[in-house]
Amino acid sequence: MPVSLDDERLRRDYATRQAETGAPVTVLQIGAEQTRIASGHGPVPDAVLALDIGTRRTAAAHFRHEPPTADELENAIMTVEDALAPARARIVAGSALSCSDAMVRELAQLAGLPDRPAVSLSREAIERLFDRLGRVALGRPAALEGLPARNDLATTLLILREFSHHMDFAAVRI
Repeated sequence: MPVSLDDERLRRDYATRQAETGAPVTVLQIGAEQTRIASGHGPVPDAVLALDIGTRRTAAAHFRHEPPTADELENAIMTVEDALAPARARIVAGSALSCSDAMVRELAQLAGLPDRPAVSLSREAIERLFDRLGRVALGRPAALEGLPARNDLATTLLILREFSHHMDFAAVRI
């Protein structure tokens, strides 16, 4: 089966990050239709996964409002958790999480991190961002929380949050 461009980028990102560290690594790519994961110990990932959760797909399935309501967020969380459950066994324990997605970088900046080539967004900072999104979902104006009222960003945050939590990553390197 031919390798898609997304797979090529995923494998390249994985190889680059693994070569930089020489340690186990997990690379996350949150796309419009799928979330792709590569995880392993060496120069070639032990596991490459494609999950049917993505920014556009998940938002289209669950969000009727922009920004989403609290109920819409809760339903999306359940879907994302269900999609992530089988992936847990394939993630290399003790690996470092890395993501080069532009929207994840935008989330890091919204969390107050500097715009540098390499930054680390902690799970606690992700949770604080999600708490801000939760307040917006409950009716607080997005501008008061310093968040854009965009469903693609909300979905990216939701997937990143659930992934870091359920896969037990303390931070994501961007």
